[in-house]
Amino acid sequence: MQCVHCNNSTGINIVRRGLCWRCYRSPAIRQMHEAKIRRGPCSDNHEPPMPAEPIRGEVSQAERAEILAGRVARGEGLWHPADWRE
Repeated sequence: MQCVHCNNSTGINIVRRGLCWRCYRSPAIRQMHEAKIRRGPCSDNHEPPMPAEPIRGEVSQAERAEILAGRVARGEGLWHPADWRE
């Protein structure tokens, strides 16, 4: 691996943010290379909107999987606070 700032790759350890230890210790360099936090498909770290309707009553595993797949396709969160719990 190479440091993203100095491109040094000879026997270095990449610490965080893709920086070698020497570059990471410098606050000015560290500030230029902000941490990139990724959480699944939502890379801008926002919570998806709550589903419009909860899962009501007992449903089979196949039906539940179909409902959850529909929520993902619409860009909604997977869980509604009022979803039926087994």
